[in-house]
Amino acid sequence: MLFGVTALFAIGGLLANHLHLVVLGYLLNGIWTILGVAIVVIFQPELRRVFAQAGSIFSSHNSNSSETIDEVVSAVV
Repeated sequence: MLFGVTALFAIGGLLANHLHLVVLGYLLNGIWTILGVAIVVIFQPELRRVFAQAGSIFSSHNSNSSETIDEVVSAVV
């Protein structure tokens, strides 16, 4: 669905520019900013899940956290 909407706006923008429809081209070019914000709002739960999984991947490499904490404390001292 997202691909279809994006393709529709892109084709509409190109067609408006080709036919010299200035106002329609301006409106369709302004849609991209709104579409970017809408994607973040609509897919917020999925994006949160992806970032949580990415964070868990990076934190699982260091399973011995008490040893890491001791190393950081000794480095600071």
